[in-house]
Amino acid sequence: MNQELSKVLIKDIDRYIKKHLIAEKEKRSLFQPKIYNLLRFEEEDNLEEAEVSDFSIPLIDAEIAGVPCFADLDESFMTSLFRMIDDKGLSEVDIYKKANIDRRHFSKMRSNPAYVPRKRTVVALAIALELDLDLTKDLLAKAGYALSRSMKFDVIIEYFIIHKKYDIHEINAMLMHYDQALLGS
Repeated sequence: MNQELSKVLIKDIDRYIKKHLIAEKEKRSLFQPKIYNLLRFEEEDNLEEAEVSDFSIPLIDAEIAGVPCFADLDESFMTSLFRMIDDKGLSEVDIYKKANIDRRHFSKMRSNPAYVPRKRTVVALAIALELDLDLTKDLLAKAGYALSRSMKFDVIIEYFIIHKKYDIHEINAMLMHYDQALLGS
């Protein structure tokens, strides 16, 4: 990467991080302990008189209550990943190379439909697929992850996706500059 271009990119990412990363002070205030009075009784002895049945929650049939059941689960991470690869007309080899993932690791993923890789591997795959921010968030959610404005790694990744910069080596150079974990395996 060109030195001059690198300096411009670093300045741009610095501005983006300052604008989008939740400041430490703000994070601390979000987690200040709050005390809530969940049960309130007119007289103290009412609590002693109360029976366990007074506090029980009735069991409700999940289907009647409209709660999704196991049969209603979304497709798995692996199913989504390989569907996206097929939909884009890409080869698996192109994807794992572009994602900077070892062939054996990708083969392990391919052979186990329930496999869920680490977050940075999911992000690398999203970058290799050149997904927009919404699709990246969806893919991360299928693996049980999210992008957070309170983590520098996530804000840097968001920057690159929003700016449609999908060169994993450039992204890793910037992650290294900011002392963050690198993408791929």
